[in-house]
Amino acid sequence: MKQSGLFKLILLLSLVVYSIGGFCQQIPTINLVMKDGLSSNYVTDIAQDKYGFTWIATKYGLNRFDGDKFTVYLKEPDKALLNSNDINKIATDTINNKVWIANRWMGINVFDCATQQFSSFLHDKNRPEHYNTSTVPNFPSNGIMTLAEGSNGDLYIGHTHGGFTIFSPDNRSFKNFTHSPLNKNSLPNNTVHSIFVDANSKIWIATNNGVSLFDPFRETFRNFKDVSGIHYTMQGAVYNVYKTSDGRIWVGTVSDLCYFDSKDTDLILSGKKDVNHMFIQDIYWGISNPTVHSV
Repeated sequence: MKQSGLFKLILLLSLVVYSIGGFCQQIPTINLVMKDGLSSNYVTDIAQDKYGFTWIATKYGLNRFDGDKFTVYLKEPDKALLNSNDINKIATDTINNKVWIANRWMGINVFDCATQQFSSFLHDKNRPEHYNTSTVPNFPSNGIMTLAEGSNGDLYIGHTHGGFTIFSPDNRSFKNFTHSPLNKNSLPNNTVHSIFVDANSKIWIATNNGVSLFDPFRETFRNFKDVSGIHYTMQGAVYNVYKTSDGRIWVGTVSDLCYFDSKDTDLILSGKKDVNHMFIQDIYWGISNPTVHSV
């Protein structure tokens, strides 16, 4: 099982059962795999809809988890279901009560939670209304790994190798930020895996060289990799960053799941707060029974 997919599943299930309390307490973890009804152990994304159902994208099918059992959706001939079973991203629209599903090779599906019906969007060469290097002059790269929307409608885009871009669809303008070895306040790495915009418009960016907190007003990056004594996994490849309603920042790294209280961000970045103990580590997995040890 790919590590980034495993971390997403562990992150979700840890958050579901995590009781609010001191950082020193053990975090209970539940592992759900194919024998429990999941369509594949290769998990690529997770989201939650308006009613609290958890949607899980896998390399073989879409899953809805109600806290007890899975409902599996698969592509079927002559039925208006999924375009493909190879799914890589899910986004939930809690206002319109819909689930958007990105297929790796076959466009986008939308699931209407009210009608329980799927609709489909595919590429049409006769309608080239896209944002890319062909339609937007000097656009940094078509290789996009992640994006998030700001409160003003701007899109925050993470590229495969092209850095971090702020794009305004209204006027097709953009600003691109890349790593500079001579500037410690630049983007830590040009490979951006995940972006999260919190309620305070703070922009958290997961890169191949750790997490960065972007200030859109000063246009500077505060990089966790530069903090003296920070856990080594937060200096390397980080695949996911997310803030939960209790104010905790969760970071999925190459080998650990780290977390800290967002109110301690300034203390951590100034080296005045130790975060070495705030992680779950030692992850082992097999075909059907991954386990996790917390410390």
